[in-house]
Amino acid sequence: MSLFDIEVDKVGVLKKSVFSLHFLMVHIIFIIVMITASFYMTISNRMMTEEQRNYLAIGMGASVIVCLALASFLDRMGSMYIMWFETLFLLLSYMTIAFGHKCTTIISIILYSIFTSHLNGQVWLFVVETFDSSISTLLMGLLNLLAGIVMITAPKIYDSLLSKGYSMDGIMIFMIGLVAVKTGVLVVLHLCKLKWNKIE
Repeated sequence: MSLFDIEVDKVGVLKKSVFSLHFLMVHIIFIIVMITASFYMTISNRMMTEEQRNYLAIGMGASVIVCLALASFLDRMGSMYIMWFETLFLLLSYMTIAFGHKCTTIISIILYSIFTSHLNGQVWLFVVETFDSSISTLLMGLLNLLAGIVMITAPKIYDSLLSKGYSMDGIMIFMIGLVAVKTGVLVVLHLCKLKWNKIE
């Protein structure tokens, strides 16, 4: 394992971590986050006016302010609570845009911008908190590879579904369902984290 700069005595820890319930559930959560985040951008191209897309661009850029403002508080809470924070705002952003009204779309943009302020960050923090420091960078790399594959393929799948006659509303309901699944996985992960805080 010298290619990844991992000592021989840490190979066992790596195997235990990669095949742990914690890492499996983080994968599922991360995949759902990438799918739903990618589809929201598809929605912005198809359902939002140019003015609203400009608001979204500004909101996502300004989300760093939210990140900095809440950093001290959320860092004390730990990665699991940041995941709950992110999941809540993702779910609300989808529920509000589903109404299709100008006012609820603006609210959705604000909620989604807050969601993006901690997008992915909570996963990296969870990896650092939960797994051995000597392999955390490799685990993050595996998650990044997964994220890249999802982000490349997801928009093509959406376009294919829409071209085959699937409605935007139907896909949106499916996305809300995915966030519900993510919530269920997050409950299990939180319980596992409470029981086994660190994989060593």
